[in-house]
Amino acid sequence: TIRKGIESITEVDCEKLEFKEIPITSLLGRPYQLSIVDSILLIADNMDGKALLMYDLTSGFCKHVLNIGQGPSDILVPLSINAFSDSGVVSILQRQNGLCREYLLSDLLKDSIDNFKSINLISADRFVKTETGYLGSGFYKDGMFCSFDNKGNVVEYKDMALMCDIEDAADKYRLLQGSLAFNKKVNRIMFAPSFTSNVELYSCNDNRINKIDSFSIGYPTRIEEKIMKGEKKIDIGREDIRSCISVCSSGNSFYVLYNGTTMEKQDEAKYRYILQFDAGLGNLDRVYRVDSKIINICVSEDDSTIYAILLNKDLDYVVARASLNDNA
Repeated sequence: TIRKGIESITEVDCEKLEFKEIPITSLLGRPYQLSIVDSILLIADNMDGKALLMYDLTSGFCKHVLNIGQGPSDILVPLSINAFSDSGVVSILQRQNGLCREYLLSDLLKDSIDNFKSINLISADRFVKTETGYLGSGFYKDGMFCSFDNKGNVVEYKDMALMCDIEDAADKYRLLQGSLAFNKKVNRIMFAPSFTSNVELYSCNDNRINKIDSFSIGYPTRIEEKIMKGEKKIDIGREDIRSCISVCSSGNSFYVLYNGTTMEKQDEAKYRYILQFDAGLGNLDRVYRVDSKIINICVSEDDSTIYAILLNKDLDYVVARASLNDNA
């Protein structure tokens, strides 16, 4: 089998990317995910009992919305956010219970949080909204992925070849968990695993996903070797590599935030990396070397700017941006 990929991220030519802070540090608690819709940054954060910070990059307008709690309009954290500019809809998964809520961006800006559509994605821990439904990954007993139509009806379960021999759904998900992103322009989904080597590209038609290609970094990992040997009890240990941290989509590309350091040496790492893949073909186009304290990223629709959550030199959480045009 011809395997597309690299043995190590260090063998690739990297471009250095410098981030500049956006002055909203005083408004942040412990942010962990961000997304962008037009000029609005959506930042998942637990601050003053609210779960989401909205920041207008053009006007500087800020607003904390969505009460954290158990009430009918409240929301449970942590969240996973999906948003698309053309629809004006913000989809938010409550990772504790697999419930997804959809709000109009205009409603959130007005703090009209009672008006939402609710979809049950069952055991989803991560998800993407597609053109015709949803794809969740989580503790599904019939496969690690589950696709749903727009009403939340199950269409199909899907598994990965490597994982088919692992019977326990919790074990399977624990070892193969990762992040998902959907590209609307080409109807593709990218899956970026947390502890294994294969970044995978899927087509999505009528809520059915099919693997198109994959790109491996450091295959096989220790975990993959243990799976292939048929070991029954596999733990994620200090010597295992933390692979992908997150993945997002722009107009033409997928961007993967990649670590590549063993669990025991996380604090010693000098850099992390942002891998830019062609959305349609899954080819690796560019690699950027970035600060090791970057936690999450999103990219503008026109591929001009990367936004990031990171810890600065004072170990304060900040949101920052870097221009990709400077590196073109």
